[in-house]
Amino acid sequence: MSPWRWAAVRRTVRRRRGPGVLPSAPGTVRTAPHGATPQQRPEYALLCPHRYTADLLISRGIPDRCGVIVVSDIQRVPADVPVIVLHDADTEGCLLAGRTREALPGRLVVDAGLSPRTVMKAVGVKAVPRAEPPSAGVLRLLRDGGTLTEPELDWLARGDRFPLAAMPPAKLPAAVTRVVGRITVEVERERKRRDEAVGFLTWPGTNGAAP
Repeated sequence: MSPWRWAAVRRTVRRRRGPGVLPSAPGTVRTAPHGATPQQRPEYALLCPHRYTADLLISRGIPDRCGVIVVSDIQRVPADVPVIVLHDADTEGCLLAGRTREALPGRLVVDAGLSPRTVMKAVGVKAVPRAEPPSAGVLRLLRDGGTLTEPELDWLARGDRFPLAAMPPAKLPAAVTRVVGRITVEVERERKRRDEAVGFLTWPGTNGAAP
């Protein structure tokens, strides 16, 4: 990422939240502006391992607007809440959602990160200078995940990548807001299915009616 863009992100954070409020505890990111009271019960956990990106989302009011807690480590995800995963378009990012599902079995985990196909299709967007190409073992894990196309795998195999932090600051909060809206619909459907299953088991009888 270019130095001028990093500087712009820092200025945005400091202007909106004041000096000295960047998160310092490992794995934890503030969920409310400095001096405000964080929400007690988030509806979702937003897992974002990149602190500058996470802090930008917080400075734009995403925690309060979307009912999320922002964390940078899987171990910090609260119990019993769906997880939204944000990540770069790179090998580590493309593996993060799968690793989160393995670490939190039974949890709804939504991959909302940048995919290689998104970067490849975007007009005027190019991959940043290539990183070290991934090992054969990492490529095998990516292929076994079953979510990437052959062109995407080739793109990653070359070492191409694109960081979330390189997105225009206005686009990322808007994208996260849209994702949370879609997740809310999915969560409500799942809760309804569970409620119907409990009702059927509680009142056995024809068509699930009480005897």
